Amino acid sequence: MNAIMIILIIDTALQLVLCKFSLWYIITLCARVMFMARMFGIAFKIKTCMIIEAVAWCSMLLFHFLFHKGNLPWLHILLYLLFGGIACLLMFLDDLLYVYVTQDDTED
Repeated sequence: MNAIMIILIIDTALQLVLCKFSLWYIITLCARVMFMARMFGIAFKIKTCMIIEAVAWCSMLLFHFLFHKGNLPWLHILLYLLFGGIACLLMFLDDLLYVYVTQDDTED
């Protein structure tokens, strides 16, 4: 679990360095923080985190299509797709390899 979290932090830092700080980065950062909350016992569904990653990439793509007519920054778009794909793969692997025990405080 720790190795996956460390790789995800490195992935997020590399995305910040190579793709610069933007609204899309904030959205993906929210998804990754939600995922990393598993270390503290707060379990969000992996599907939700992956959907947020996809929403960030699609909204970035839509923005570039609308406002950068003619000269799309394809390298920037592909880097975001690469880093988001790595993050989604790590989330999937963590969900597949580790068992998280959730316990309800209320007993009937």
